[in-house]
Amino acid sequence: MKDLGTLGRHYSCAYGINAGGDVVGVAEVTPAVNHAFLWKDGIMSDIGVFEAFGINARGQVIGDYMDTNGNTRACLWENDVMVDLGTLGGLMSMAWKINDNGWIIGWATTPEGMDEAVIWQPVPEPSARLVLFFGTALVGLAVRRMSFMIE
Repeated sequence: MKDLGTLGRHYSCAYGINAGGDVVGVAEVTPAVNHAFLWKDGIMSDIGVFEAFGINARGQVIGDYMDTNGNTRACLWENDVMVDLGTLGGLMSMAWKINDNGWIIGWATTPEGMDEAVIWQPVPEPSARLVLFFGTALVGLAVRRMSFMIE
């Protein structure tokens, strides 16, 4: 067993680990205030005002935070930037797990207030979007050309 430490107070809890041994969780920073932490290469770092529940091989961290209205919201932390993952039209969401391809599972509320299981799919990188665009354009041109040949 290894003690991962704290962020200077009395409490820390690990929730997620990836294959490389990076660990995420929450730790107290002031009385009754917790922040997410990333434990990497033997060092625990404060990564923000949210709770971290999972990390993948790319270092993407998922969890939740409280918005200004006190609603729990799912979030993704990557490259020192936290992004709200949204809801199904309701007020709340929570992210529980992330795989190495960036797919995230959790729950979100509907406008009617129902909590429903969700999966967030990763947004393609800009370069992948270009390949998709040009690939679709080429297929369209080929189909159009074939339709002229048939007539």
